[in-house]
Amino acid sequence: MSDSVEDAPLDPNILIGTCISDRFELEELIATGPASLVYRASDEKSGGSVAVKLLLDDREYADVAAVDHADIVKPLARGSTEAQVPYLVTELCGGGSLARLLEEAPPSSDESIRIVLAVARALGAAHAAGIAHGSLKPSDVFWDGERVRILDLGAAPRRVARP
Repeated sequence: MSDSVEDAPLDPNILIGTCISDRFELEELIATGPASLVYRASDEKSGGSVAVKLLLDDREYADVAAVDHADIVKPLARGSTEAQVPYLVTELCGGGSLARLLEEAPPSSDESIRIVLAVARALGAAHAAGIAHGSLKPSDVFWDGERVRILDLGAAPRRVARP
């Protein structure tokens, strides 16, 4: 497997229209990272939209399903494609990343406090489940003006001792 998206041999848009596990039809490339491609997809089972992250490296991923918290994106499925590329399906978050928000229109003081408190509560829940994010950055936090969501909780996990 490739170490980064830049090293990937194919244009990631070529996968649009592909159906993964006879359930998730990739519709639009919405994000790329050093070790993943993220697509908006249609879930043939529910009829709704989801995010499908194709994982382009061999790192282990935490079982984020063990962390049930309103401010952590909910995993819906995981598996491997026919080409043995691991994937993770999560609910699709609205809004945008905190990184983009900070560049375009920084949040007010009140919004900043709400965001920080939500992130702290979510990380506390993850730590209580024995998972530490390990690389949290503004691009991992989504904000839609009402709700904060931490993405990629399982992307760089470190197991921590439970209290």
